[in-house]
Parts: sequence; C-alpha cells; structure tokens
Amino acid sequence: MKQPPRCVIILIHGFAEHSQRYTHFAKFYNEHNYTVVSMDLRGHGISEGQRGFAPSIESLWQDLDLLISEIRQRYPLSPIVLYGHSMGGNLCLSYALNRNTSKTSVCPYAAMIVTGPWIRLTAQPMSPVSFLIRTLSRIHPTLNLPLKLDSTLVSRDKDVVEAYVNDPLVHGRATAALFASINDMALTMDKNGGEFFIPVLIQHGGADGLTSYVASRRFAERSKGDVLYKEWPDLYHEIHNEPEKDLIFQFTLNWIEEKLFPKKEQLDT
Repeated sequence: MKQPPRCVIILIHGFAEHSQRYTHFAKFYNEHNYTVVSMDLRGHGISEGQRGFAPSIESLWQDLDLLISEIRQRYPLSPIVLYGHSMGGNLCLSYALNRNTSKTSVCPYAAMIVTGPWIRLTAQPMSPVSFLIRTLSRIHPTLNLPLKLDSTLVSRDKDVVEAYVNDPLVHGRATAALFASINDMALTMDKNGGEFFIPVLIQHGGADGLTSYVASRRFAERSKGDVLYKEWPDLYHEIHNEPEKDLIFQFTLNWIEEKLFPKKEQLDT
C-alpha cells in the first residue's frame, strides 16, 4: 500500500502568472516526500474566464475552500501547508484572517507560508486613484486597467525574465474588480496586522521592486500568533526564482519540519 505524503503544499500563484511556473519548486519538495498541488486562479493560466478578472476576493476564497476540501479528502492523513506568492500571499493571509478567526475554529491546514505578499505595492496608488478604481469596480467590474509590470523586477536571473516575457500564459492584465478587491484587502492588512492560530512564515526579498518588504516586516511585527518574518537581502520579487532559490527552499523545508514534525527533545523542553 502506498504511503501518504509526509506533507501536502497547496500553492497559490501570483498576479498575471500561473501554476506551471512552479514546476522546479514542486520538484524540490517531491524529493522530500512532499506533494505539491495547485490551480490556476480564475482569469489566469489555463483557467476559464476573462484574463485578470474575479468578481470579488470572496469568490477567490470560495475557490480556495473547494481546493482545500478536495485535498483534505484526497490526503486525509497528511498535514496541509497553504503557500502563496505575491497576490497569492495576499489571498492566503486574508483567507486565514477571514475564515479561521478563533482558536476554536477548525482550520483544515496546519501552517502557512507566503513570499513577497501583496500587502503594499512599492508603487502604491495614491488614495484618489484607489478610490477611482474602487468606484470603477462597481460600475464596470470587467474593465481592463492600464497596468504595466516591469518584468526585470521579477528576478535577477535573466533566463527567468526572458521566460516570463515570452510565456503566453503570463497576461499582465487586471480588471477593476480584481485589483480593487485585492488592493483594499492589502490596505486593511497593512493598517491592522492580523491574528493567526497556525504558524505563519512570511518571506520577502530585500530588493523587491514590486511588493513592499517593509510592509511585510511591519505586518509580521503587528500580527499576533506564531508569525516569523524572514528577509532575504538583495533578492528580487520571486525569491523562488532567484539564483539562491535552493537555499530558500531548504530554509522553508526546515521551517515546515520544525513546526509540523517537532523532534522528541523539542517536545520535552
């Protein structure tokens, strides 16, 4: 009989990209008897719908509900780690803060990891612009916004940047509804922090030019619970695609092992 995986990582990708950009990530954890599962968010990758459109953040949380429920049924004996990058980091953090709001609430996953989370953009829209986008999201939710992401800020690895630019599934578009809902949630988290009832690891590149590492650090400091912030100096936005990625994968693996599978001597102290 096949043994269950030691752990299952549910990966939530970032804005305008897709899950197939994480095959090397999955390969590393597969080698340690971890299973990695993911989906393309609606409006992304090979999923259906207008590119960059989701009617609300709640609709994305509902998609997460379904995915987590499916994985829980498929791997009932394996702990689950929820892992999100960039916009996916925003979704994971906000999901926990809105779905698991007390110690008594049943949490279907055992830990959470986010990298480069969208808590605040480095080029954060001014309040009047955010207000305009919020208004547009109500009047014309499917309106495409004139956003332009600088691909050179994704990674210091030129091959990664070239692959990103030439990837037909990287669309670089956001609708008013998607941007407004994610940005509003980011502003709320940036202002208030959060309270978590599972271990949380927040990692950010210290040279991230897309999302603010200062905001991630501040969020971790303001939050309650077992929350660790790890900053990687000189690294860009996609730390999992930087030349130092193997070091980061190993650090992350060690953190999961420490939190989910503590050694006996740790339990006795």
